[in-house]
Amino acid sequence: MSWDIPVLKSTEEVPPLALAKWFLGFVFLLVIIFFVCLVLYYIGVSKLIFQYGLISGIVLFILFGVAVGWHVLRISSFSERNELILLSNQRVESVCRAWMSEYITVADFSYVFPDSIEIDRFRRGEQFQVIGEKAIKFPENVNYTALFQELLCPFRYKLIDLLSRGKLEINFAAQGELINPLWSSFLFACKNINISVPETENTVFIVNQFSEKVEEWLESRSEKYRLVVFCNPLLVDDPQATITDGACAWLLAPTVGPDSSPGKFRMYRALHTEEKILKSDLNNLIKYQDGMNHPEVVLFSNVKSRSVVNEITYQCNLALRSKTNDGEIQQSFSHLVIGQQGVGNIWMAVTLAYLKSAGSSVVNVVASQEDVSLTLVQIRSLPYNKEQL
Repeated sequence: MSWDIPVLKSTEEVPPLALAKWFLGFVFLLVIIFFVCLVLYYIGVSKLIFQYGLISGIVLFILFGVAVGWHVLRISSFSERNELILLSNQRVESVCRAWMSEYITVADFSYVFPDSIEIDRFRRGEQFQVIGEKAIKFPENVNYTALFQELLCPFRYKLIDLLSRGKLEINFAAQGELINPLWSSFLFACKNINISVPETENTVFIVNQFSEKVEEWLESRSEKYRLVVFCNPLLVDDPQATITDGACAWLLAPTVGPDSSPGKFRMYRALHTEEKILKSDLNNLIKYQDGMNHPEVVLFSNVKSRSVVNEITYQCNLALRSKTNDGEIQQSFSHLVIGQQGVGNIWMAVTLAYLKSAGSSVVNVVASQEDVSLTLVQIRSLPYNKEQL
């Protein structure tokens, strides 16, 4: 479901003070009273007519003072009420902005794709072979233990150190019935490279959607690092070879406590939405989340609806042009780089989005689709990490 953003209260229209009109009206009535008294005096109605006129002027002055005072009090009441409403709205917006702008730091990461995917050329900004609407598979005799070893080796020493201090939690994601055999291969891989087998209480199998899992990580404050492993081997449950294989691993920094790791990139709170409410949800994302008021790159992953692509592009362009008059976002499509994607495609898409802009401070937005569900997440590369890739 989308974020439940409180509806801001609207202010009331404050009528103008317009004291000049009130004063002119008062003077006009005094002039009328004077001329009426003058006419009646010459007619000879009464010699006390000017006294009556003076009394009438005093009564008119009192009525004028009461009316003006009531009008000023009414305007003051409206203004004070509007000021309280604006203050309340500012507090709501401040809370929403702080909540939506929470992020997780990815301290390190690695990935493994079939050899025919030129991911390194893509990372370096060189020309690469476009895959398009087809699936690239691992060899039929792929050894998943060796695959996990390759995946974990880039930060092997970090994992050994964190496990020895009890500071690591394993989050493992795979497709349905493949979890058990893949988990066994993962444990064998850990053993082969001298990484201690994680304890049961420090192991989590990811079954929730990506946005829900990010929400859980942000809400459940922890001093532990989290190793997130996503594997999409579909040799068993994809007999028609319709979806590209691949694996990625992220080492997430603790959400509380001191963190000495500079990190590779930040991953902000993810938005889960649907096409029919995309416009309002995306508007809230741009309005409240830090950095989303000037998105520069949008990576689309498995997004089939052209109207979704157009809506996201249009709103992101509007946001960017509010900062730079001639700005226009860059569009990227994950299937051009790694081929056709399926369930859980956003894990790979976030990795690709970082690789595209590693070392720069541009704001990346990843838009992923699974059936009717859409997920949008902002990632932002941290400085001085280009040489660490």
